[in-house]
Amino acid sequence: SNAFVPGFEEQVVGMKIGEEKDINVTFPENYVENLAGKDVVFKVKLNSITMAEYPELDDDFAKDVSEFETMEEYKADLSKKMLESAEAEAANRYRSNLMKLASDNMTVDLPDIMIEDKVTELIRNYAGNFGVKANDIPREKLIEMLGIDEDSMNLTIRPAAVHQVRVDLMLAAIVKAENVEVSDEDGDAYIAKVATGYNAKPEDLINYFGRDFILNEYKKEKAADLIVDTAKDVKGKKMPGADAPEAAEKADEEKPAKKPAAKKTAKKTDDGAEKVPAARKTARKAEESDEEKPAKKSAAKKTAANAEDKAE
Repeated sequence: SNAFVPGFEEQVVGMKIGEEKDINVTFPENYVENLAGKDVVFKVKLNSITMAEYPELDDDFAKDVSEFETMEEYKADLSKKMLESAEAEAANRYRSNLMKLASDNMTVDLPDIMIEDKVTELIRNYAGNFGVKANDIPREKLIEMLGIDEDSMNLTIRPAAVHQVRVDLMLAAIVKAENVEVSDEDGDAYIAKVATGYNAKPEDLINYFGRDFILNEYKKEKAADLIVDTAKDVKGKKMPGADAPEAAEKADEEKPAKKPAAKKTAKKTDDGAEKVPAARKTARKAEESDEEKPAKKSAAKKTAANAEDKAE
């Protein structure tokens, strides 16, 4: 592989299992300062020799690794799953981009306490990824435990928190303006779906989060659907829905020339998210002023998308 010091690997070739050997090499002149150019001896023992052997991609292989009888069936299934995965990824990216564009066009005063609470929530979620029971640990202690420095806080965590707070306020305003409601039947189905994602029982989920909280999240999800379903580009042409991944790819590549914008965006107000207009009105001023300006890539995009996936 030529990954070792020059002259090392050539002397290993031909050794037998269990054989011991002194290998003499000279470190390069550009090596570590206190070793550069020096003659050294490696005492080596060959413990084992392995080689990759790849199976034949035939029907027998398909039977061994899947529920299919033939390789053609197995390949067709793999192709279908890869396509579904790519479509889902493109749809999530499309949705996430629209949420950012809509929230960026919203004028709102963000309460510091909401941002700090969201920062704490993100840190606790991050700690949870490492199996840390973070709910009872103070934030500063978690920051110390996780080795989060000031740069990470300012470049990733805080921007992600600001983005999520903006989106939450925007969706809550749309829920109110559009009078988004959820029937008991739909609510039960949504709770069952979320519970399946958590590998839990619906009643356990309700006991932990509360039914009102879960249904409020469902309402915000429906508000986000309004943005996706009614989004138009700056020329007024209706954007394809989230079921068209090629449109999501194209939207990503062609910004700002064909920058998608949600019909539901906020007019400039002095009193924040409570006066966001109805979701079916278009914030033309915001679009005109932003039309020639490339969309900024936020460090929070990925975090926000992951948070949406987790909530769903």
